[in-house]
Amino acid sequence: METNPNTVADVKPVEQSGEEVAHALAQARQANTSLGRRLWEIRARVLASGAPLLTWDEIDQEVEERQGGSRQDDE
Repeated sequence: METNPNTVADVKPVEQSGEEVAHALAQARQANTSLGRRLWEIRARVLASGAPLLTWDEIDQEVEERQGGSRQDDE
């Protein structure tokens, strides 16, 4: 089983998102499941990197692009 080298302790916040990163790290420590902990850790790393978080629509669009299709809304 492969271990993840990036844990809560490895995340270093950048100035503009330090408060958000701290919140995400606190949530990771309090998570009830390993999946919840991992998702909060991922969020903290993204916030610490300064990259913007995607909206649900942006996530859907990226998934469609990666699957080689284009998204068409049902009418």
